[in-house]
Amino acid sequence: YDYMEDKSVLGLDTTQNIVAAQIDSNGARLSLSKSGARLIVPELTVDGEKMLYLAVSDTLSDQPHLPPLESALSPVIVIGQCDVSMSSCHHDNILRRPVVVSFRHCASTFPRDNWQFTLYTDEGAGWQKAVTIGEETLNTNMFVQFEQPGKKNDGFGWCHVMTNSLARLMLAGHPRRNSLSASKRVHLAVFGPMEMSSYRRSFELRVYCVPETGAAMESVWKQEDGSRLLCESFDFILNEKGNLCICIEDVIPGFTC
Repeated sequence: YDYMEDKSVLGLDTTQNIVAAQIDSNGARLSLSKSGARLIVPELTVDGEKMLYLAVSDTLSDQPHLPPLESALSPVIVIGQCDVSMSSCHHDNILRRPVVVSFRHCASTFPRDNWQFTLYTDEGAGWQKAVTIGEETLNTNMFVQFEQPGKKNDGFGWCHVMTNSLARLMLAGHPRRNSLSASKRVHLAVFGPMEMSSYRRSFELRVYCVPETGAAMESVWKQEDGSRLLCESFDFILNEKGNLCICIEDVIPGFTC
């Protein structure tokens, strides 16, 4: 069964940041397409019927505390179990088989990948470093695979995680060596007033530079509800330690900056 964010599941009020489904032995796929996250639950993963949810958060307070050289490369992805009323959620592990969580990340890995990736997880006891990519062992309980940006995945870079636990996850990274420069893919957007009459008097432009993950721009769209998108740039490559300069050119007569 496929469950998308624009469907109401068993009366639950779902938005683009959370989707829930009553899952049985047939399994299911939960998708938050705008926020860039998917959950695949194979057959015979749960006993009986369980209400599971997939959620995405780009709130800083939800993220783990990272070492000085590391930075967040994805939003926080949450997979959990809750009751029908959504009044109480918990992270007890009820999975009999691994599930696959897929989400977008903003690391620029082409033409050269200078990132050292780390997956952080919180299975109910606080955030911990789950695995450093490339250093997996037979005892690793989570496995990660990356998918390069391309036409088949809407141009986004994807991270796929196979896990046996309900948990919160976030991808982070730092340059492989201090002499290397690691880059992020960011989304630039400029918003102004919706009404054209507003441009006849003083007005402000709001410039956003957010990670190219999908979830970040969804938050911007919520914040700018009722505003006009004036211009935007996709997949802008920005060095992790770089500066960003915004210039306004070709100002027509009658306007000043």
